[in-house]
Parts: sequence; C-alpha cells; structure tokens
Amino acid sequence: MAAPSEIPGQRVPLQTTQGSKKSLPPSLSRTRKRWGIRFAALLLMLATTGLPSCATPSGLRTDLAHKQLYYRPEGTKEIVYQREPQELTLLSYPTGGDEPVGAVIFIHGGGWSIAGPDMPLFQDWVEELNARRIKAFSIEHRISPAYRGMDPIEDSIQAFRYIQSHASDFNIPPDKIAIMGFSSGGHIAVMTGLELTRQQSASNPSGNELDSTEDDIRRSKQNRADAYPPVAVVSFYAPMEPGELYQIGSPGIRTILERYLPEPPDNLKADPAKRNAYLGEKFQEISPGAQLHRFAPPMLLIHGQQDRLVPATQSISFYWKARKIGLTSTKLVLVPRGDHNFNQSRSSWARDTEKQALDYIQSRLAEGE
Repeated sequence: MAAPSEIPGQRVPLQTTQGSKKSLPPSLSRTRKRWGIRFAALLLMLATTGLPSCATPSGLRTDLAHKQLYYRPEGTKEIVYQREPQELTLLSYPTGGDEPVGAVIFIHGGGWSIAGPDMPLFQDWVEELNARRIKAFSIEHRISPAYRGMDPIEDSIQAFRYIQSHASDFNIPPDKIAIMGFSSGGHIAVMTGLELTRQQSASNPSGNELDSTEDDIRRSKQNRADAYPPVAVVSFYAPMEPGELYQIGSPGIRTILERYLPEPPDNLKADPAKRNAYLGEKFQEISPGAQLHRFAPPMLLIHGQQDRLVPATQSISFYWKARKIGLTSTKLVLVPRGDHNFNQSRSSWARDTEKQALDYIQSRLAEGE
C-alpha cells in the first residue's frame, strides 16, 4: 500500500506517541440557507464515502450520513465569535483532556462557498487529538459569491484572535495555537498565518512619516504581528498560486475562482486590458505565493499527487519559494494515491497522513518547552 512521500531530505518530524442561530427570525433564515448549501456537500460525500448503505430508508440514510459527516462529540459548544458584518460561529470541541498542551483550528474546504463551522468527518481526528492532548476548534467564514477576496481570510484572523484572547476560558496556552485547513480552507489557513506574522514598517523609505504615500499606509495596516503568531499552519491540497491555477486549471476550478475573486468595477469590465490588470492585482493579494515573507510561521503542505482539481504543483511551487527565502521549517508531503479531498477516503493511508499532520503540529507545540 502506497504511503505518503516527502520531498527528499525534508523529513517531517514524527513523534513516537501513543496514543445558536438567531430573524423568519434572522437565525432561522440563516440556518435554513446554511443547511441548503451543506446539502449539496452532503450528497457529494454520500457518493464517495459509502455512508450509509442505500438499503437504508432515504430519510434515515440522510440523517445518519449527516451525523457522520458533521459529527459533534458530546460537549461540543458553538460560540459566536463575530457579529458584524455577519454573525459567524466557531465550534469548541471537547478534545485534549483537562490540560491541553495546545490547540488547532480547523478550516473546512468547499470552494470558499460552504457555510457553517463544522469540520467534516471530525470523528476521524478525535482519538489522535486526545492522544496528543490537543484541543480542537473549527470555524465558519463568510462565503462566496456574496463575499470574496480577503473577506474569509479576515474572518479567520478574527476567529484566531478570539480564541487566543479567550485562551484562559478554553484552558489552552495562548502561544500554542495552530491552524489546519483543507482545499480553500488550506488557502485561508496559509493566508491567515502569513497575515498574522507580517512585519512591515509603517514609515516610508525616507523615514519622514509626513511623506507617507497611500501605498505606505496600506502596507502599514498589514502589520498584524501584534500578538502570539500561529505556532504552525498545515495545508491540505490548497491553491497556493490561484492566478496560475486560473490560467491553466480546469473549467471547474476557473468557475470556483471566478466566484471567489473580487469582481472588476463596471468601468473596467468593457476593457479587457484593464480588466485583466485588475484581476492580476487581486490574484496577487490573495496568493500565498505572492504574499510569502521571511517571518512566515512553520508550515506543512500536504498534497495528493493524483489531484486533478488543484494540482500538486501548487504546493510544490510554494514549498520551493519558502525554502529559497530560508524558511527551513516549511515541509512538504506528497501523497502518491491522494486525489483532491482525499481525507474522505476510508483507507488507512489517509488516516496515516492525518497523523503525520498532527505529528507536525505536536512537534511545533513542543518547541520552547
């Protein structure tokens, strides 16, 4: 059976461990919309995971599949972390024991367009999280096409800061929080890590703040490194160079990106050159490859070599860019049998890859102890 492979010489450290929606009322309207969007994902998962048997009556089958796909262990709490411009929630899962050594924030995938905070198939992670004493959260973000570009990334930043500022309530160390995302969620996770570690000067090269240009002011607002950064970021099969992916990707991924990328203003749509220049600039803003910097957090990139939606070259290219600027803690794992969203597989190699992701986080949580 094929096992995950690593870039030669860049071995991922493996540890020898054992083991309320509110009008309709708004909340009811929002909940109905959320579950309508989720149902499409549910149908897809039913077709690919084999859960449950088609011999089961359809109503019960849907209910059982939902409980397995969106599993919430007893004791899970749903918490509002943001109210404007849209109410957003996170799930606090009861993992990690009484004294967790750290935490991980999960960000689900779905082309930036799947509502809700649930981590699909969370039951696959519970035992390994408990064995490593890691508390887990999962978050929701605003979705496309209503919200685009940096919007879901800003939501993720807000969720990270909420969890960090309430660390004592969750009984976790505020400086021991990792982020893990899948597909579009992996993109959001990496962008969140890059934004939260960005260190840029608020002054322009002349040193005279009175001479600051609009561009200087824009860059100064990007200085997010004002608290503990993420201890690690793990990305599964994420689009790291979305501009390049838009150019060479399949019609399906182009459609997904078009729904996520900010739309050009009306005065630019009629001019192809101006429209393309605008889109190029926006792709740069949301591209992990373009936004990579030398203060970036430790990152593990995991990608299936059989991925036909987001090719593994997306992570490979980002990995070598990171190594080129000296980010030696950046690691890459290629999974020979992995297609896109391979976590849905019931095969042991998929679980082994997930363990490897948690091993990486565990190793980073142990740093400095």
